[in-house]
Amino acid sequence: MRRKKKRKPVEDPEELELFTTLCSLLEAKGLEIRVEKGDFRGGFCVVEGEKQIVFINKKFPLPKRIEFLLNEIQKGELPTVDFPVDLQDRLDAYRSD
Repeated sequence: MRRKKKRKPVEDPEELELFTTLCSLLEAKGLEIRVEKGDFRGGFCVVEGEKQIVFINKKFPLPKRIEFLLNEIQKGELPTVDFPVDLQDRLDAYRSD
């Protein structure tokens, strides 16, 4: 008997755009964002003293990925990012939900 493949949850286009924008801003600061499979939560890592990477677990749903990035920025692990006003408003609204 064949197993049925699990369907991926439908991602909200607004959340996807928010995640993509966050990643783009962080990449502009010199970070590499990697979404990978594995048995880990994720986090910030410095390789060989200079290459900065943020690992995010691929199993996380999109809202959890966004929350993870925001928490890492808030903790001070990542470089400070000056968000455009419209994005800051969206992030504030997202956090209040």
